[in-house]
Amino acid sequence: MTDWKKLISLLGDDDQEHRMAAAVVVGALAIKDAAAQQALLKLSERSPDEQRVALDALARTAPNKGVARALSLLAHGAPPVREASFRLLVAAGPDVVDEIRARRAAAGEVEKRELDRVLGELGGADAFKALLDGLAAADETTARSAALAVRERVLGADKRTRKSFASTTMKVLGKKDARTPQHDAALLKILGWCEDEAALPLLVDVAKDDKRPSLVRQEAVIALRFALQTDAAGKAAVDALLVAATGSDPGLARAALGTLALAKIGDANLPKLKVLATHRDHERALLAVDKLHAHGGAGAATTLVEVVLHADRPVAERAATALATSNDALEPALAAVLTAKDIDRARLLAELIVPRAKELKKPQQKKVLEAVVERLADDGRGYEACLSIARAADAEGTAVALRELAAKLKKQKKEERAQHALILLSHTDGATADDRLRLALAALKKSRLDPSPPARARDEAIKLFNEIAGDVDVARELKRDKGVTDEQLFYLGFHFTEDGDPLGEELLQEVITRSPRSKLGKAAKNKLKLEA
Repeated sequence: MTDWKKLISLLGDDDQEHRMAAAVVVGALAIKDAAAQQALLKLSERSPDEQRVALDALARTAPNKGVARALSLLAHGAPPVREASFRLLVAAGPDVVDEIRARRAAAGEVEKRELDRVLGELGGADAFKALLDGLAAADETTARSAALAVRERVLGADKRTRKSFASTTMKVLGKKDARTPQHDAALLKILGWCEDEAALPLLVDVAKDDKRPSLVRQEAVIALRFALQTDAAGKAAVDALLVAATGSDPGLARAALGTLALAKIGDANLPKLKVLATHRDHERALLAVDKLHAHGGAGAATTLVEVVLHADRPVAERAATALATSNDALEPALAAVLTAKDIDRARLLAELIVPRAKELKKPQQKKVLEAVVERLADDGRGYEACLSIARAADAEGTAVALRELAAKLKKQKKEERAQHALILLSHTDGATADDRLRLALAALKKSRLDPSPPARARDEAIKLFNEIAGDVDVARELKRDKGVTDEQLFYLGFHFTEDGDPLGEELLQEVITRSPRSKLGKAAKNKLKLEA
Protein backbone atom coordinates (compact mmCIF):
# COMPACT_ATOMS: atom_id res chain seq x y z
CA MET A 1 0.00 0.00 0.00
CA THR A 2 2.83 2.31 0.90
CA ASP A 3 4.36 1.76 -2.54
CA TRP A 4 1.04 2.67 -4.14
CA LYS A 5 0.85 5.92 -2.22
CA LYS A 6 4.37 6.76 -3.26
CA LEU A 7 3.47 5.94 -6.85
CA ILE A 8 0.30 8.02 -6.65
CA SER A 9 2.24 10.91 -5.15
CA LEU A 10 4.47 10.91 -8.22
CA LEU A 11 1.40 11.85 -10.30
CA GLY A 12 1.76 15.32 -8.78
CA ASP A 13 5.56 15.44 -8.93
CA ASP A 14 7.29 18.58 -10.23
CA ASP A 15 9.02 16.55 -12.98
CA GLN A 16 6.84 15.92 -16.06
CA GLU A 17 8.63 12.68 -16.91
CA HIS A 18 7.96 11.37 -13.38
CA ARG A 19 4.30 12.31 -13.65
CA MET A 20 3.90 10.58 -17.02
CA ALA A 21 5.82 7.47 -15.93
CA ALA A 22 3.67 7.18 -12.81
CA ALA A 23 0.48 7.48 -14.90
CA VAL A 24 1.61 4.68 -17.21
CA VAL A 25 2.37 2.39 -14.23
CA VAL A 26 -0.95 3.20 -12.53
CA GLY A 27 -2.77 2.29 -15.68
CA ALA A 28 -0.73 -0.84 -16.28
CA LEU A 29 -1.36 -2.06 -12.72
CA ALA A 30 -5.03 -1.04 -12.92
CA ILE A 31 -4.85 0.74 -9.57
CA LYS A 32 -8.41 1.83 -8.75
CA ASP A 33 -7.59 4.03 -5.79
CA ALA A 34 -9.76 7.18 -5.52
CA ALA A 35 -6.73 9.36 -4.88
CA ALA A 36 -5.11 8.01 -8.02
CA GLN A 37 -8.21 8.84 -10.02
CA GLN A 38 -8.27 12.41 -8.78
CA ALA A 39 -4.56 12.79 -9.52
CA LEU A 40 -5.08 11.43 -13.07
CA LEU A 41 -7.92 13.88 -13.65
CA LYS A 42 -5.65 16.76 -12.64
CA LEU A 43 -2.92 15.37 -14.86
CA SER A 44 -5.39 15.39 -17.78
CA GLU A 45 -5.46 19.18 -17.51
CA ARG A 46 -1.76 19.58 -18.15
CA SER A 47 0.21 19.24 -21.43
CA PRO A 48 -1.09 17.14 -24.36
CA ASP A 49 1.40 14.33 -23.62
CA GLU A 50 0.23 14.19 -20.00
CA GLN A 51 -3.40 14.36 -21.07
CA ARG A 52 -2.88 11.32 -23.30
CA VAL A 53 -1.26 9.10 -20.61
CA ALA A 54 -3.74 10.29 -17.96
CA LEU A 55 -6.76 9.42 -20.10
CA ASP A 56 -5.31 6.04 -21.04
CA ALA A 57 -4.69 5.29 -17.35
CA LEU A 58 -8.25 6.30 -16.47
CA ALA A 59 -9.57 4.11 -19.30
CA ARG A 60 -7.90 1.13 -17.57
CA THR A 61 -8.84 2.03 -14.01
CA ALA A 62 -11.99 4.15 -13.83
CA PRO A 63 -13.29 5.16 -17.26
CA ASN A 64 -16.58 6.52 -15.92
CA LYS A 65 -14.64 9.04 -13.81
CA GLY A 66 -12.96 10.40 -16.92
CA VAL A 67 -15.99 10.64 -19.21
CA ALA A 68 -16.57 14.36 -18.75
CA ARG A 69 -12.91 15.16 -19.35
CA ALA A 70 -12.74 12.87 -22.39
CA LEU A 71 -15.87 14.44 -23.86
CA SER A 72 -14.32 17.88 -23.57
CA LEU A 73 -11.12 16.78 -25.31
CA LEU A 74 -12.61 14.43 -27.90
CA ALA A 75 -12.91 17.04 -30.63
CA HIS A 76 -10.64 19.78 -29.34
CA GLY A 77 -7.49 18.12 -28.03
CA ALA A 78 -4.32 17.30 -29.93
CA PRO A 79 -4.70 14.26 -32.24
CA PRO A 80 -3.14 11.78 -29.75
CA VAL A 81 -5.34 13.21 -27.00
CA ARG A 82 -8.47 12.83 -29.14
CA GLU A 83 -7.62 9.18 -29.70
CA ALA A 84 -7.04 8.65 -25.97
CA SER A 85 -10.41 10.31 -25.27
CA PHE A 86 -12.02 8.00 -27.82
CA ARG A 87 -10.51 4.94 -26.11
CA LEU A 88 -11.70 6.08 -22.68
CA LEU A 89 -15.27 6.67 -23.82
CA VAL A 90 -15.41 3.27 -25.51
CA ALA A 91 -14.06 1.72 -22.31
CA ALA A 92 -16.85 3.44 -20.36
CA GLY A 93 -19.32 1.29 -22.27
CA PRO A 94 -23.08 1.73 -22.78
CA ASP A 95 -23.45 3.91 -19.68
CA VAL A 96 -21.92 6.80 -21.61
CA VAL A 97 -24.55 6.80 -24.37
CA ASP A 98 -26.93 9.23 -22.65
CA GLU A 99 -24.12 11.69 -22.00
CA ILE A 100 -23.01 11.50 -25.64
CA ARG A 101 -26.59 12.02 -26.78
CA ALA A 102 -26.93 15.12 -24.59
CA ARG A 103 -23.62 16.59 -25.68
CA ARG A 104 -24.30 15.87 -29.32
CA ALA A 105 -27.40 18.08 -29.27
CA ALA A 106 -25.25 21.21 -28.90
CA ALA A 107 -22.07 20.01 -30.62
CA GLY A 108 -20.57 21.29 -33.83
CA GLU A 109 -20.21 19.06 -36.88
CA VAL A 110 -16.61 18.09 -36.15
CA GLU A 111 -17.48 17.05 -32.60
CA LYS A 112 -20.58 15.23 -33.80
CA ARG A 113 -18.45 13.10 -36.07
CA GLU A 114 -16.18 12.17 -33.18
CA LEU A 115 -19.13 11.35 -30.93
CA ASP A 116 -20.66 9.24 -33.68
CA ARG A 117 -17.41 7.37 -34.01
CA VAL A 118 -17.63 6.46 -30.32
CA LEU A 119 -21.25 5.35 -30.68
CA GLY A 120 -20.32 3.25 -33.67
CA GLU A 121 -17.55 1.55 -31.74
CA LEU A 122 -19.72 0.98 -28.68
CA GLY A 123 -22.37 -0.90 -30.59
CA GLY A 124 -25.40 -2.14 -28.74
CA ALA A 125 -29.01 -1.17 -29.24
CA ASP A 126 -28.84 2.10 -27.26
CA ALA A 127 -25.70 3.35 -29.00
CA PHE A 128 -27.08 2.35 -32.38
CA LYS A 129 -30.38 4.16 -31.71
CA ALA A 130 -28.53 7.26 -30.52
CA LEU A 131 -26.44 7.24 -33.65
CA LEU A 132 -29.48 7.01 -35.89
CA ASP A 133 -31.30 9.75 -34.01
CA GLY A 134 -28.29 11.99 -34.35
CA LEU A 135 -28.29 11.71 -38.11
CA ALA A 136 -31.35 13.92 -38.38
CA ALA A 137 -29.38 16.99 -37.34
CA ALA A 138 -26.20 16.18 -39.27
CA ASP A 139 -24.83 17.74 -42.42
CA GLU A 140 -23.92 15.58 -45.42
CA THR A 141 -20.34 14.92 -44.30
CA THR A 142 -21.35 14.09 -40.74
CA ALA A 143 -24.19 11.85 -41.89
CA ARG A 144 -21.84 9.93 -44.14
CA SER A 145 -19.24 9.70 -41.38
CA ALA A 146 -21.86 8.43 -38.92
CA ALA A 147 -22.93 5.72 -41.31
CA LEU A 148 -19.36 4.62 -41.81
CA ALA A 149 -18.85 4.62 -38.06
CA VAL A 150 -21.21 1.67 -37.69
CA ARG A 151 -20.14 -0.20 -40.79
CA GLU A 152 -17.63 -2.54 -39.16
CA ARG A 153 -19.92 -3.03 -36.18
CA VAL A 154 -22.84 -4.01 -38.41
CA LEU A 155 -20.83 -6.18 -40.73
CA GLY A 156 -19.21 -8.00 -37.85
CA ALA A 157 -22.49 -8.64 -36.02
CA ASP A 158 -24.35 -11.93 -36.08
CA LYS A 159 -27.58 -12.32 -38.04
CA ARG A 160 -29.79 -11.70 -35.01
CA THR A 161 -28.02 -8.46 -34.13
CA ARG A 162 -28.10 -7.24 -37.73
CA LYS A 163 -31.82 -7.95 -37.81
CA SER A 164 -32.24 -5.85 -34.69
CA PHE A 165 -30.19 -3.03 -36.23
CA ALA A 166 -32.30 -3.23 -39.39
CA SER A 167 -35.54 -3.06 -37.42
CA THR A 168 -34.34 0.02 -35.55
CA THR A 169 -33.24 1.69 -38.78
CA MET A 170 -36.55 1.00 -40.51
CA LYS A 171 -38.45 2.48 -37.56
CA VAL A 172 -36.46 5.68 -37.87
CA LEU A 173 -37.05 5.76 -41.62
CA GLY A 174 -40.75 5.20 -41.03
CA LYS A 175 -41.13 8.26 -38.83
CA LYS A 176 -42.71 11.37 -40.32
CA ASP A 177 -40.01 13.60 -38.86
CA ALA A 178 -38.52 16.25 -41.09
CA ARG A 179 -35.27 14.72 -42.31
CA THR A 180 -32.72 15.81 -44.84
CA PRO A 181 -31.90 13.70 -47.91
CA GLN A 182 -28.45 13.14 -46.40
CA HIS A 183 -30.04 11.70 -43.29
CA ASP A 184 -32.22 9.30 -45.26
CA ALA A 185 -29.29 8.33 -47.48
CA ALA A 186 -27.17 7.47 -44.45
CA LEU A 187 -30.00 5.42 -42.92
CA LEU A 188 -30.45 3.48 -46.16
CA LYS A 189 -26.72 2.85 -46.37
CA ILE A 190 -26.84 1.34 -42.87
CA LEU A 191 -29.95 -0.66 -43.75
CA GLY A 192 -28.17 -2.20 -46.69
CA TRP A 193 -25.29 -3.30 -44.49
CA CYS A 194 -27.75 -5.04 -42.17
CA GLU A 195 -28.71 -7.37 -45.04
CA ASP A 196 -32.14 -8.15 -43.66
CA GLU A 197 -34.73 -9.45 -46.14
CA ALA A 198 -37.42 -7.68 -44.15
CA ALA A 199 -35.95 -4.42 -45.47
CA LEU A 200 -36.42 -5.40 -49.11
CA PRO A 201 -39.93 -3.92 -49.67
CA LEU A 202 -38.83 -0.59 -48.23
CA LEU A 203 -35.65 -0.48 -50.33
CA VAL A 204 -37.55 -1.42 -53.49
CA ASP A 205 -40.16 1.27 -52.87
CA VAL A 206 -37.52 3.94 -52.31
CA ALA A 207 -35.52 2.87 -55.37
CA LYS A 208 -38.63 3.14 -57.57
CA ASP A 209 -39.98 6.37 -56.09
CA ASP A 210 -39.15 9.11 -58.59
CA LYS A 211 -40.34 11.74 -56.10
CA ARG A 212 -37.43 10.93 -53.81
CA PRO A 213 -34.12 12.84 -54.14
CA SER A 214 -31.55 11.15 -56.35
CA LEU A 215 -29.10 10.78 -53.45
CA VAL A 216 -31.67 8.80 -51.45
CA ARG A 217 -32.67 6.55 -54.34
CA GLN A 218 -29.02 5.85 -55.12
CA GLU A 219 -28.39 4.59 -51.60
CA ALA A 220 -31.48 2.37 -51.82
CA VAL A 221 -30.25 0.99 -55.13
CA ILE A 222 -26.81 0.24 -53.69
CA ALA A 223 -28.37 -1.29 -50.58
CA LEU A 224 -30.29 -3.74 -52.76
CA ARG A 225 -27.10 -5.62 -53.52
CA PHE A 226 -27.57 -7.95 -50.59
CA ALA A 227 -31.01 -8.93 -51.90
CA LEU A 228 -29.50 -10.33 -55.10
CA GLN A 229 -28.10 -13.31 -53.23
CA THR A 230 -31.36 -15.28 -53.39
CA ASP A 231 -33.64 -15.78 -56.38
CA ALA A 232 -36.82 -14.98 -54.47
CA ALA A 233 -35.58 -11.64 -53.19
CA GLY A 234 -33.64 -10.98 -56.35
CA LYS A 235 -36.68 -10.68 -58.62
CA ALA A 236 -38.15 -7.68 -56.81
CA ALA A 237 -34.70 -6.12 -56.52
CA VAL A 238 -33.89 -6.58 -60.19
CA ASP A 239 -37.23 -5.06 -61.19
CA ALA A 240 -36.46 -1.99 -59.12
CA LEU A 241 -32.92 -1.76 -60.47
CA LEU A 242 -34.10 -1.95 -64.07
CA VAL A 243 -36.60 0.85 -63.43
CA ALA A 244 -33.80 3.00 -62.04
CA ALA A 245 -31.37 2.04 -64.79
CA THR A 246 -33.75 3.08 -67.57
CA GLY A 247 -34.79 6.35 -65.93
CA SER A 248 -33.75 9.90 -66.75
CA ASP A 249 -31.36 10.34 -63.80
CA PRO A 250 -27.85 9.41 -65.03
CA GLY A 251 -26.33 9.20 -61.54
CA LEU A 252 -29.07 6.90 -60.34
CA ALA A 253 -28.77 4.84 -63.51
CA ARG A 254 -25.03 4.33 -62.96
CA ALA A 255 -25.65 3.19 -59.40
CA ALA A 256 -28.34 0.78 -60.60
CA LEU A 257 -26.07 -0.55 -63.33
CA GLY A 258 -23.32 -1.16 -60.82
CA THR A 259 -25.70 -3.19 -58.69
CA LEU A 260 -27.18 -4.98 -61.71
CA ALA A 261 -23.71 -6.18 -62.60
CA LEU A 262 -23.97 -8.50 -59.59
CA ALA A 263 -27.50 -9.68 -60.32
CA LYS A 264 -28.88 -12.77 -61.98
CA ILE A 265 -31.31 -11.60 -64.65
CA GLY A 266 -34.26 -13.91 -65.16
CA ASP A 267 -35.73 -14.44 -68.63
CA ALA A 268 -38.78 -12.45 -67.56
CA ASN A 269 -36.61 -9.33 -67.39
CA LEU A 270 -35.10 -9.71 -70.86
CA PRO A 271 -37.55 -7.23 -72.45
CA LYS A 272 -36.46 -4.60 -69.90
CA LEU A 273 -32.84 -5.33 -70.66
CA LYS A 274 -33.62 -4.82 -74.33
CA VAL A 275 -35.02 -1.37 -73.51
CA LEU A 276 -31.86 -0.61 -71.57
CA ALA A 277 -29.61 -1.97 -74.33
CA THR A 278 -31.23 0.35 -76.88
CA HIS A 279 -30.98 3.39 -74.60
CA ARG A 280 -29.45 6.54 -76.06
CA ASP A 281 -26.92 6.54 -73.20
CA HIS A 282 -24.23 4.20 -74.53
CA GLU A 283 -22.76 3.51 -71.10
CA ARG A 284 -26.05 2.02 -69.98
CA ALA A 285 -26.65 0.26 -73.26
CA LEU A 286 -23.22 -1.40 -73.36
CA LEU A 287 -23.56 -2.67 -69.80
CA ALA A 288 -26.95 -4.14 -70.69
CA VAL A 289 -25.39 -5.90 -73.68
CA ASP A 290 -22.68 -7.35 -71.45
CA LYS A 291 -25.36 -8.46 -68.99
CA LEU A 292 -27.28 -10.21 -71.76
CA HIS A 293 -24.07 -11.89 -72.89
CA ALA A 294 -23.36 -13.13 -69.37
CA HIS A 295 -26.97 -14.30 -68.96
CA GLY A 296 -26.76 -16.58 -71.99
CA GLY A 297 -29.46 -18.85 -73.33
CA ALA A 298 -31.87 -18.65 -76.22
CA GLY A 299 -33.84 -15.75 -74.77
CA ALA A 300 -30.75 -13.59 -74.32
CA ALA A 301 -29.56 -14.47 -77.83
CA THR A 302 -32.90 -13.42 -79.31
CA THR A 303 -32.76 -10.18 -77.33
CA LEU A 304 -29.22 -9.45 -78.50
CA VAL A 305 -30.34 -9.94 -82.10
CA GLU A 306 -33.00 -7.29 -81.48
CA VAL A 307 -30.30 -5.02 -80.09
CA VAL A 308 -28.22 -5.49 -83.25
CA LEU A 309 -31.24 -4.46 -85.29
CA HIS A 310 -32.34 -1.44 -83.29
CA ALA A 311 -29.51 -0.03 -81.12
CA ASP A 312 -26.99 2.65 -82.11
CA ARG A 313 -24.14 1.32 -84.21
CA PRO A 314 -21.46 1.00 -81.45
CA VAL A 315 -23.91 -0.86 -79.22
CA ALA A 316 -25.09 -3.02 -82.11
CA GLU A 317 -21.50 -3.99 -82.82
CA ARG A 318 -20.95 -4.95 -79.16
CA ALA A 319 -24.12 -7.06 -79.31
CA ALA A 320 -22.93 -8.74 -82.51
CA THR A 321 -19.60 -9.55 -80.85
CA ALA A 322 -21.46 -11.07 -77.91
CA LEU A 323 -23.57 -13.19 -80.28
CA ALA A 324 -20.47 -14.53 -82.02
CA THR A 325 -19.77 -16.82 -79.05
CA SER A 326 -23.38 -17.81 -78.40
CA ASN A 327 -24.53 -21.31 -79.23
CA ASP A 328 -28.10 -20.06 -79.39
CA ALA A 329 -27.58 -17.20 -81.84
CA LEU A 330 -27.83 -18.98 -85.19
CA GLU A 331 -31.59 -19.40 -85.46
CA PRO A 332 -32.74 -15.94 -84.25
CA ALA A 333 -29.98 -14.23 -86.25
CA LEU A 334 -31.06 -16.03 -89.42
CA ALA A 335 -34.71 -15.20 -88.84
CA ALA A 336 -33.76 -11.53 -88.45
CA VAL A 337 -31.66 -11.49 -91.61
CA LEU A 338 -34.59 -12.90 -93.59
CA THR A 339 -36.90 -10.12 -92.45
CA ALA A 340 -34.59 -7.16 -91.73
CA LYS A 341 -35.24 -3.94 -93.63
CA ASP A 342 -31.96 -2.35 -92.55
CA ILE A 343 -29.27 -3.67 -94.93
CA ASP A 344 -26.41 -2.61 -92.68
CA ARG A 345 -27.78 -4.46 -89.64
CA ALA A 346 -28.61 -7.50 -91.74
CA ARG A 347 -24.96 -7.61 -92.80
CA LEU A 348 -23.84 -7.46 -89.16
CA LEU A 349 -25.94 -10.50 -88.38
CA ALA A 350 -24.89 -12.28 -91.55
CA GLU A 351 -21.25 -11.95 -90.49
CA LEU A 352 -22.15 -14.05 -87.44
CA ILE A 353 -23.87 -16.71 -89.48
CA VAL A 354 -21.40 -17.12 -92.34
CA PRO A 355 -18.72 -18.97 -90.30
CA ARG A 356 -21.43 -21.39 -89.11
CA ALA A 357 -23.50 -21.53 -92.29
CA LYS A 358 -22.76 -25.22 -92.78
CA GLU A 359 -24.76 -25.86 -89.59
CA LEU A 360 -27.94 -24.60 -91.24
CA LYS A 361 -30.49 -27.26 -92.02
CA LYS A 362 -31.67 -27.82 -95.58
CA PRO A 363 -35.01 -26.02 -95.08
CA GLN A 364 -33.13 -23.04 -93.65
CA GLN A 365 -30.72 -23.00 -96.58
CA LYS A 366 -33.67 -23.16 -98.93
CA LYS A 367 -35.33 -20.15 -97.28
CA VAL A 368 -32.15 -18.11 -97.56
CA LEU A 369 -31.70 -18.93 -101.24
CA GLU A 370 -35.34 -18.23 -101.99
CA ALA A 371 -34.95 -14.82 -100.34
CA VAL A 372 -31.93 -14.08 -102.55
CA VAL A 373 -33.74 -15.01 -105.75
CA GLU A 374 -36.93 -13.20 -104.76
CA ARG A 375 -35.15 -9.95 -103.93
CA LEU A 376 -32.99 -10.02 -107.05
CA ALA A 377 -36.04 -10.70 -109.21
CA ASP A 378 -38.06 -7.99 -107.46
CA ASP A 379 -36.21 -4.70 -107.03
CA GLY A 380 -32.68 -6.02 -106.70
CA ARG A 381 -32.26 -4.67 -103.16
CA GLY A 382 -31.54 -6.14 -99.75
CA TYR A 383 -30.19 -9.47 -100.99
CA GLU A 384 -26.54 -9.05 -99.89
CA ALA A 385 -26.75 -10.51 -96.39
CA CYS A 386 -28.75 -13.53 -97.54
CA LEU A 387 -26.41 -14.09 -100.49
CA SER A 388 -23.32 -14.20 -98.28
CA ILE A 389 -25.01 -16.83 -96.11
CA ALA A 390 -26.23 -18.84 -99.10
CA ARG A 391 -22.75 -18.92 -100.65
CA ALA A 392 -21.22 -20.10 -97.37
CA ALA A 393 -23.91 -22.73 -96.81
CA ASP A 394 -24.12 -24.16 -100.34
CA ALA A 395 -22.00 -22.55 -103.03
CA GLU A 396 -22.98 -25.01 -105.75
CA GLY A 397 -26.69 -24.66 -105.03
CA THR A 398 -26.36 -20.87 -104.99
CA ALA A 399 -24.58 -20.89 -108.34
CA VAL A 400 -27.36 -23.00 -109.87
CA ALA A 401 -30.05 -20.67 -108.55
CA LEU A 402 -28.26 -17.55 -109.84
CA ARG A 403 -27.70 -19.18 -113.21
CA GLU A 404 -31.37 -20.05 -113.56
CA LEU A 405 -32.38 -16.57 -112.42
CA ALA A 406 -30.12 -14.92 -114.99
CA ALA A 407 -31.60 -17.04 -117.76
CA LYS A 408 -35.13 -16.24 -116.61
CA LEU A 409 -34.46 -12.51 -116.45
CA LYS A 410 -32.87 -12.56 -119.86
CA LYS A 411 -35.91 -14.31 -121.29
CA GLN A 412 -38.06 -11.60 -119.72
CA LYS A 413 -35.93 -8.98 -121.49
CA LYS A 414 -34.63 -7.67 -118.17
CA GLU A 415 -31.10 -7.33 -119.40
CA GLU A 416 -29.81 -5.17 -116.54
CA ARG A 417 -31.12 -7.57 -113.92
CA ALA A 418 -29.83 -10.56 -115.82
CA GLN A 419 -26.34 -9.08 -116.03
CA HIS A 420 -26.41 -8.29 -112.31
CA ALA A 421 -27.29 -11.90 -111.53
CA LEU A 422 -24.44 -13.05 -113.74
CA ILE A 423 -22.02 -10.73 -111.95
CA LEU A 424 -23.05 -12.23 -108.62
CA LEU A 425 -22.76 -15.69 -110.10
CA SER A 426 -19.24 -15.02 -111.35
CA HIS A 427 -18.14 -14.28 -107.78
CA THR A 428 -19.67 -17.45 -106.39
CA ASP A 429 -17.82 -20.72 -105.93
CA GLY A 430 -19.46 -23.04 -108.42
CA ALA A 431 -19.49 -20.52 -111.26
CA THR A 432 -18.25 -22.03 -114.55
CA ALA A 433 -16.33 -20.61 -117.48
CA ASP A 434 -19.61 -20.60 -119.43
CA ASP A 435 -21.16 -18.43 -116.73
CA ARG A 436 -18.35 -15.94 -117.08
CA LEU A 437 -18.73 -16.06 -120.86
CA ARG A 438 -22.41 -15.15 -120.57
CA LEU A 439 -21.44 -12.24 -118.34
CA ALA A 440 -18.84 -11.09 -120.86
CA LEU A 441 -21.39 -11.27 -123.69
CA ALA A 442 -23.87 -9.24 -121.62
CA ALA A 443 -21.19 -6.61 -120.99
CA LEU A 444 -20.31 -6.58 -124.68
CA LYS A 445 -23.86 -5.62 -125.54
CA LYS A 446 -23.52 -2.55 -123.35
CA SER A 447 -20.08 -1.57 -124.60
CA ARG A 448 -19.60 1.68 -126.52
CA LEU A 449 -17.16 -0.19 -128.79
CA ASP A 450 -14.66 2.67 -128.61
CA PRO A 451 -11.31 1.22 -129.86
CA SER A 452 -9.15 3.96 -128.33
CA PRO A 453 -6.70 2.61 -125.75
CA PRO A 454 -8.11 4.65 -122.81
CA ALA A 455 -11.68 3.54 -123.57
CA ARG A 456 -10.69 -0.10 -123.94
CA ALA A 457 -8.79 0.05 -120.62
CA ARG A 458 -12.01 1.04 -118.89
CA ASP A 459 -14.33 -1.34 -120.75
CA GLU A 460 -15.78 -4.09 -118.53
CA ALA A 461 -16.42 -6.28 -121.58
CA ILE A 462 -12.73 -6.19 -122.58
CA LYS A 463 -11.73 -7.03 -119.00
CA LEU A 464 -14.07 -10.02 -118.87
CA PHE A 465 -13.01 -11.40 -122.26
CA ASN A 466 -9.37 -11.07 -121.24
CA GLU A 467 -10.10 -13.15 -118.16
CA ILE A 468 -11.89 -15.99 -119.94
CA ALA A 469 -9.75 -16.14 -123.10
CA GLY A 470 -7.62 -18.97 -121.70
CA ASP A 471 -10.58 -21.02 -120.41
CA VAL A 472 -13.11 -20.71 -123.23
CA ASP A 473 -12.91 -20.97 -127.02
CA VAL A 474 -13.96 -17.35 -127.39
CA ALA A 475 -13.84 -17.30 -131.18
CA ARG A 476 -16.07 -20.35 -131.47
CA GLU A 477 -18.60 -19.02 -129.01
CA LEU A 478 -18.74 -15.59 -130.62
CA LYS A 479 -19.25 -17.14 -134.04
CA ARG A 480 -22.05 -19.37 -132.75
CA ASP A 481 -23.87 -16.56 -130.94
CA LYS A 482 -26.26 -14.96 -133.42
CA GLY A 483 -26.71 -11.99 -131.11
CA VAL A 484 -23.09 -10.89 -131.60
CA THR A 485 -22.88 -8.19 -134.28
CA ASP A 486 -20.10 -7.58 -136.81
CA GLU A 487 -19.26 -4.34 -134.98
CA GLN A 488 -18.75 -6.25 -131.74
CA LEU A 489 -16.62 -8.89 -133.48
CA PHE A 490 -14.49 -6.20 -135.07
CA TYR A 491 -14.09 -4.37 -131.73
CA LEU A 492 -12.87 -7.51 -129.95
CA GLY A 493 -10.73 -8.53 -132.91
CA PHE A 494 -9.13 -5.08 -132.97
CA HIS A 495 -8.40 -5.30 -129.25
CA PHE A 496 -6.81 -8.74 -129.27
CA THR A 497 -4.80 -7.91 -132.39
CA GLU A 498 -3.45 -4.81 -130.61
CA ASP A 499 -2.42 -7.11 -127.77
CA GLY A 500 -0.68 -9.50 -130.15
CA ASP A 501 -3.15 -12.31 -129.39
CA PRO A 502 -3.92 -14.68 -132.34
CA LEU A 503 -7.55 -14.54 -131.24
CA GLY A 504 -7.70 -11.04 -132.73
CA GLU A 505 -6.80 -12.27 -136.25
CA GLU A 506 -9.39 -15.05 -136.03
CA LEU A 507 -12.13 -12.62 -135.09
CA LEU A 508 -11.17 -10.11 -137.79
CA GLN A 509 -11.16 -12.89 -140.38
CA GLU A 510 -14.71 -13.75 -139.30
CA VAL A 511 -15.74 -10.14 -139.94
CA ILE A 512 -14.17 -10.29 -143.41
CA THR A 513 -15.93 -13.60 -144.12
CA ARG A 514 -19.29 -12.17 -143.11
CA SER A 515 -18.97 -8.82 -144.89
CA PRO A 516 -15.98 -8.82 -147.26
CA ARG A 517 -17.07 -5.70 -149.16
CA SER A 518 -18.54 -3.71 -146.28
CA LYS A 519 -16.77 -0.77 -144.71
CA LEU A 520 -16.21 -2.88 -141.60
CA GLY A 521 -14.82 -5.80 -143.65
CA LYS A 522 -12.38 -3.50 -145.41
CA ALA A 523 -11.28 -2.03 -142.07
CA ALA A 524 -10.64 -5.56 -140.79
CA LYS A 525 -8.46 -6.32 -143.88
CA ASN A 526 -6.50 -3.11 -143.39
CA LYS A 527 -5.90 -3.89 -139.73
CA LEU A 528 -4.58 -7.37 -140.58
CA LYS A 529 -2.28 -5.92 -143.29
CA LEU A 530 -0.90 -3.39 -140.82
CA GLU A 531 -0.22 -6.06 -138.23
CA ALA A 532 1.40 -8.33 -140.86
